[in-house]
Amino acid sequence: MTTDKQSEAPPRRAEPAHDRSEARRLVVHKSDGQFHTAVNPSDISELIGERGTFLWLDLQNPQDQGVELLREEFEFHPLSIEDATRHHERPKLEAFEKYYFLVFYCIGYDKSRERLFDQPINLFIGANYIVSVHHDPIGSIDETLRRWQANAAEFGSDAGALLYNLLDTIVDDYFPVIDQLAERVEDIEERIFERFREDALQEVFGLSATRFCTSRMSTTTSFASRIVSTPIAICSPARLTPFCRCNRTGSIKL
Repeated sequence: MTTDKQSEAPPRRAEPAHDRSEARRLVVHKSDGQFHTAVNPSDISELIGERGTFLWLDLQNPQDQGVELLREEFEFHPLSIEDATRHHERPKLEAFEKYYFLVFYCIGYDKSRERLFDQPINLFIGANYIVSVHHDPIGSIDETLRRWQANAAEFGSDAGALLYNLLDTIVDDYFPVIDQLAERVEDIEERIFERFREDALQEVFGLSATRFCTSRMSTTTSFASRIVSTPIAICSPARLTPFCRCNRTGSIKL
């Protein structure tokens, strides 16, 4: 089996997709240090049973065949599969016997409409695999896969450091959004208090819509902290100790 070359990474900002067909990527790292992408999906159940093998399956806009892989090859709980393939699932973390199921959120800012937008990323996290399920492109996944393929030794042989890097990349994208919101608030304050304009009051009401997205930002980072501190044998908490710490409120420090 040959090693496939990495492709150019698209921008990290999630944009609405026009093509609603299923897109599937399967990246397998073997014990010999080689990456493989030309892998038959029907071999997944055997691969995750191999010592020293780690795989990442990324499903965008999953259809019947993708759902079948989740059910037959990974044997995920039917309710987890249902949650991963539906829209607008709330942020949450569930621990199963052999895996975690996490609903995390990417956040962006549409400057032309002056509105926040969010996109869920559903993650199944096992001892030697990660499965990501989402409906539109997420550049943070591409960036994390690229980093992993460029320096596999840095990520070790379990899901811990790889998961941390993915969540860290997503959360990094929160900060430019917060900055843009702060600039907008300052502009509204100026138009209200220094040179009163009635349209600024309408924008104040528009800002209330952002509370839903920002609450998801807080909730998802809190769930991330629970993954690295819950003592079940999927991704070792000790593997993540050098990378992050949790405060008393449960929010993750990245």
